[in-house]
Amino acid sequence: MLIIKVEELKSERRMLRIREVLPWKTFEFRGEMHRVLQPIQVDISVHREEKDIIVNGTVRTVLEARCDRCLTKLELPLKGEIEAVYKRYDPAKGPMVISGELKDCDNVIYYSDDEIDLTDRVRESLLLEIPMKILCKEDCKGICPYCGANLNEEPNHKCTRMYGVRAQESKFSVLKTLKL
Repeated sequence: MLIIKVEELKSERRMLRIREVLPWKTFEFRGEMHRVLQPIQVDISVHREEKDIIVNGTVRTVLEARCDRCLTKLELPLKGEIEAVYKRYDPAKGPMVISGELKDCDNVIYYSDDEIDLTDRVRESLLLEIPMKILCKEDCKGICPYCGANLNEEPNHKCTRMYGVRAQESKFSVLKTLKL
């Protein structure tokens, strides 16, 4: 379980090491559930610096995804990094922050309970590693916009439907009749 008990980090010299394999079967991104092909391996170290709790680590897995151009299923290996600073938040007093302290620190998270759940950090680290455009290969040719044939499997594809559709349905076919 990815729960840190803050009490276990009373001493600044104390470091916790979390090495776990998460049993997730699916992972959601882009509004769809994707199969987890290799168990999610988490390796995190946690220690205290003064009043802050510092979290660093890595997350690895392989997800099943589809190529954005040709829709072929593929394996998507991911290795995410976790870096976060947890600061105590007392609702009565507000955050314990000195003015200007956070200018250079992007990954600050406030906590008020006696436990910190790192599950969201694992999800975030994997989501940040997913490319904007997932491709089966760099030069993927995609699919024919007329018949849906995979152009990687049929490199010399000439769609017979393409010519009929263009001549009949194109709004710009009238431009062919212009004489310049």
